[in-house]
Amino acid sequence: MNFRLAILFMVALTTAACSQPPFIDHPSTNGSMMPAKEIPGQIFVCYNPSSSTLADATALAQEACALTEQTAVFVDQTRYQCRLLVPMRAEFRCDPPRPTAKPGTKP
Repeated sequence: MNFRLAILFMVALTTAACSQPPFIDHPSTNGSMMPAKEIPGQIFVCYNPSSSTLADATALAQEACALTEQTAVFVDQTRYQCRLLVPMRAEFRCDPPRPTAKPGTKP
């Protein structure tokens, strides 16, 4: 009976971990033994490709960049740089918005 309960608990734990939504990974809290430098305008979003997409990560980065009236630009992504069950890390930078051309002027 205890073995079945343990298996059920592990299945529930695994299912819950796999459905974790994307989150912003702050370099100062990434669990690394090496101190990380936080670069202004750089955002890392961790996500699980089994339950989220790069588009979900981009939307989260866009929300973060919008706080400073900037736009998120995708830079790169790497595997196994976040948590074990949330293995993908997407890197973005926040760029200032491009100026829009006024009617009658050349861009």
